[in-house]
Amino acid sequence: MAQDIEPNPPALALGENARLCNFATNSSQLLLSHQRWITGHAIFALRAAPETHIRLAGIASRLGSAHHNERLAFNRAQAVGDFIEQQMQKSLRNLEIAGYGESISAGAARNDDGYYRAVIVVVSPFPAPLPAYLMPLRNIKKPPDAPFNRLSLAKKSQLVPILKLINPLTSAQYGLLLDGWLRTAATDAALVQVLKGINPLTSSAYSPLLDAWVRQPGSIQQLVTILRSINPTTVAGYGPLLDTWLSSRV
Repeated sequence: MAQDIEPNPPALALGENARLCNFATNSSQLLLSHQRWITGHAIFALRAAPETHIRLAGIASRLGSAHHNERLAFNRAQAVGDFIEQQMQKSLRNLEIAGYGESISAGAARNDDGYYRAVIVVVSPFPAPLPAYLMPLRNIKKPPDAPFNRLSLAKKSQLVPILKLINPLTSAQYGLLLDGWLRTAATDAALVQVLKGINPLTSSAYSPLLDAWVRQPGSIQQLVTILRSINPTTVAGYGPLLDTWLSSRV
């Protein structure tokens, strides 16, 4: 039997993520366990980084008609989205909602397993890339792509000194690599490899976000959001510099 909160598959294991299971049969009402997880994980992440992206995928079991289950699945995802916006006390422009009905549910006809009465939640600094079986069933608005390496040399040159402030303990090592990256006009992927070494204490958390960002590719705002998470102990110093850099027109 499924737990109320189940892990997502590895392909969706980015940022704060979970599968909220065991919605009551034919119901879109959140369980208290769902609300607690959203408040303690999704809302916490959103308040720390307001530009964070939220993707919700509603699912229904195979009990009932396919048409009914499509609407039910969407209503479940919508209920999660409504709860998130209520907690944030505002509408969220980076909220994506889709309903998958019974299309990705397993089991025999009329199977009503709680694992498939669920909503998949992914909260990350950029739209999480979906595996093939979770391609959107409705048009979803995405932020425009803005690969970092298309920036001018002057803009990138301004960023390097800020990056060297993130972790004074390791800056002597990764700073040289940043200088080399700047001199050779290397790719976004090469920059990501350097960034992974900035803070070994948090690298396991932010490195997957960088990998997904460069695969997408993501926007400059999304990169800055990830950079702000690298070193919580020094972000008060380098965070405002990143924000100023982001808004400058060089």
